[in-house]
Amino acid sequence: MKAAFQRTLDAEIPIDTQVADIDYMDRKLDFTLNPEGDWTGFPAYVDHLHNTDHKLVFILDPGIEADYATFKRAMDTDATFIEWPREDLIPPVQDKYPLTKGKKIMLGKVWPDNLVGFPDFLDPTNKTDDWWTREFKLLHQKAQFDGIWIDMNEPSNFDTNSDTDPTMLQCPKSGPDAHLDMPPYQTRNVYQWPQGTVLSTKTLCMLARTARDTQNFYDTKCLYGWSESKSTMKALSATTGQRGAVITRSTFPSSGRYTGTWLGDNTARWPDLQTSIIGITEFNMFGIPFVGADICGFNGNTTEELCLRWHQLGAFYPFMRNHNSINQIPQDPGVWPSVAEAAKKANHFRYRHLPYLFSLHFAASLYGGTVVRPPFFEFVQDEVTHTISHQFMLGPAIMVIPVIHEGATSVRGYLPETPDGCSGFHNFVAPTNYLIPVFVRGRQIVPRQVSAETTTATRKNPFQLLVTSAPNELGGWDANGRLFWDDGVTLVNDFKSHKYYDISFAYQASKSGSSITVVVNKRSNEVDMPALETIEILGYEGTPNFDTFTVNGKRLSVDLQESSYSPFTQVLVIHATNLIPPNELSNHIILTIKWKNHCRCLFGRGEDDDELERRKRGRTGDGKQLRTAIKGPMCNRFCDGTDDDEYYGAEGEIERKSPPEWKLTMSTIYFVLVRLIITSTYVVCNHYICSIESFFSSQEQQA
Repeated sequence: MKAAFQRTLDAEIPIDTQVADIDYMDRKLDFTLNPEGDWTGFPAYVDHLHNTDHKLVFILDPGIEADYATFKRAMDTDATFIEWPREDLIPPVQDKYPLTKGKKIMLGKVWPDNLVGFPDFLDPTNKTDDWWTREFKLLHQKAQFDGIWIDMNEPSNFDTNSDTDPTMLQCPKSGPDAHLDMPPYQTRNVYQWPQGTVLSTKTLCMLARTARDTQNFYDTKCLYGWSESKSTMKALSATTGQRGAVITRSTFPSSGRYTGTWLGDNTARWPDLQTSIIGITEFNMFGIPFVGADICGFNGNTTEELCLRWHQLGAFYPFMRNHNSINQIPQDPGVWPSVAEAAKKANHFRYRHLPYLFSLHFAASLYGGTVVRPPFFEFVQDEVTHTISHQFMLGPAIMVIPVIHEGATSVRGYLPETPDGCSGFHNFVAPTNYLIPVFVRGRQIVPRQVSAETTTATRKNPFQLLVTSAPNELGGWDANGRLFWDDGVTLVNDFKSHKYYDISFAYQASKSGSSITVVVNKRSNEVDMPALETIEILGYEGTPNFDTFTVNGKRLSVDLQESSYSPFTQVLVIHATNLIPPNELSNHIILTIKWKNHCRCLFGRGEDDDELERRKRGRTGDGKQLRTAIKGPMCNRFCDGTDDDEYYGAEGEIERKSPPEWKLTMSTIYFVLVRLIITSTYVVCNHYICSIESFFSSQEQQA
């Protein structure tokens, strides 16, 4: 565990959390720590994780062995377990355990050495919840975990109805007591599993009783994982006093209110990578947006290429975790230099966009909705999106087209409903040493920060905005976005009283200038907000005048060393220290950033040429007055920043001097395009995607 973590840190891969599987326990008993071997110093290691701003998640299974302290405390406090409906059905093995003798608790077999009972989380008296919470607090005193992963909670049971071991759980298969275990119409899975499978296979008997002996297990089995999730989130919150994650294997509608999930024990195969995309989008539709899959695969030995591509994809899972079985080769990204490099780039992209990802989750918690969504959620009218399964949207703004086939160096993906003719299928370059193809949708504003190696460190960095300018129906350009932000740790018991920021961004642009309006819909002086310092605008048409920037009418000093504009890529970067300081968001409801563009060049018959000709025809013959008239309503600088006096003779007569020439060759075009695609991540469709194949011959592509 230490070695895998250290390899990740040495490779400078951002990471927040380590997850301890069942091996940390003493003989696989819940709420215990392994006192032997390599685990003897585990509590100190947990402290080390916290001292470096990292977190720890423990696994817990619902099966509680019937002969140790945790079970005894349950009996002493009248916690309930799933039970037999009648005493005459209790098997003789029950008397082997003094704590269960004379009780109706249904015993099963999972990981511990001896038989276990399954807590009844539907207990209406809350006594079981209270016991569960006390056990959390006792464990937390030994090692301060931050989250909990609950497994085996369908509930799973080993060797139900065993033909070879009579001490294992036996459920009635005939007679009057079998009406729930052997109903006339069984579930579909019964017929898909091998012959002899019944409803109780690998779980408990359907005639068992739950909800403190008021319900049949037959009717509440599918609620077991849901009820344990609810009880576990309650216990975790009461123990740590802070926000923490619960991850469950078994879910039910509304589980997303209490927990996230993962897609179960997958296998290190390309088909499992592919189906994870479908599973994650489906669980978002089910109302459980915090979902992921075991990156690189759980069962079987992964390969370097599969693990690399899975890390590139997994960086976009809402719940991101690399996890494999104890008997497989190590597969943390630091094992292979190529995987480490790919994971570093992918994770830094994820951490840079944590404000966007957090805002998506916050909105889903506040209003319902999805974080990862299939393309047809955003492009309903585009029927092609109804057939796409292996690419997805991260919120409304980001499209991800992962590599899903072995040996692939490009990926075929679909861009929906672009008004510039770029919609349709395209082949996109997908090298192993960079991100998988990621696109940002036009007319979006995406909040982000400079990435660091932990969430805690990233949250301290200044905010940035990524703006994708796109034409609107009024002849201008616009984009919109939203940011939710709180302290990241306070429990949310009620959104009405919860302290957070809700900020909307609106970008508007015309040929003469642009503005970004920041509306603080909700604010809290108790929440620290980083300053906004950088705005990157893609698709900016016009040449910005960096001397004209204002915030609410006050002049803004733009850092010209860090700010830039390229007319070729049409990427505008605006940087200023404390462009919007934190206190401004606390003191104002509306903030407006405005700036003007330089006029269009006086060559090329732009609109300024027409204006110039009109003024020229109306002049009185006084060249000096003509020049003054031009300078006033128009502007005093040309598109390349040259003072306009250079374009006039000494007497004020117009001299059509040629502007500096741009000598474009195939090499320079190739450089601009490759730099944009390889280093900037984002591609503005109407400028590059449609034309990229026509720019390169096959030889140039190979080069």
